[in-house]
Amino acid sequence: MTLYHKIDTSNMLPTWVQKHVDCDVLSQKGRYTTKHMTSNHVAILFKGRKVIGIGQNRLGGRNTIHAERAVIEAVGDTAKLRGATLVVIRIGAGEHGLMNSAPCPACQCLIQKCMRAYGLRGCIHS
Repeated sequence: MTLYHKIDTSNMLPTWVQKHVDCDVLSQKGRYTTKHMTSNHVAILFKGRKVIGIGQNRLGGRNTIHAERAVIEAVGDTAKLRGATLVVIRIGAGEHGLMNSAPCPACQCLIQKCMRAYGLRGCIHS
């Protein structure tokens, strides 16, 4: 199994992901974008086709908390990660829509740990 699956943003997202992105994220775009950033990352954790958590990048003290870490913290119980899939999207400011959201090296390590230790199935990113 491949760790990461890139979603070609020129095509449609899988319909079950698109439904949640449209309803849970893009319809509330103001909630997931800020004036000082050109784009925001939003991570959605799915178990089957049900959303079990949503997180976004944010400032935490003097550091940035990435969306991948934020959604895992939001879920709280790592046992809930077993069999779950992480979907990370990047929302551009204005009319840019979805952009490339490949995880940084630190988040890649976090995702790999969650796969090994807690049974996370994998990560899909835009």
